[in-house]
Amino acid sequence: MAYPISSRPNRRYLGNVNTMETHDLKNETLSCQVDEIIAAGHAVAFYPDSRIQAESEEYESCAWCLGFVNAGRAQSSRTRRPFDEQS
Repeated sequence: MAYPISSRPNRRYLGNVNTMETHDLKNETLSCQVDEIIAAGHAVAFYPDSRIQAESEEYESCAWCLGFVNAGRAQSSRTRRPFDEQS
């Protein structure tokens, strides 16, 4: 179950109710903009604190800190190509 938070949680996963994305606070990047999400009042934490719980509530993985897990891709956003090369 997701519940609203107003400060940085002592948890691993944080959801953004505005974009329905999950962020991994142990793998956070500046592009995640977690402080801005919290300041805007869009932050939720999950119980239990797991990516599985976030996915069960239809949150998608952040491309920056979790890669493209929900898109069925094993590649991280750091290693993926922006487009497929065509011959």
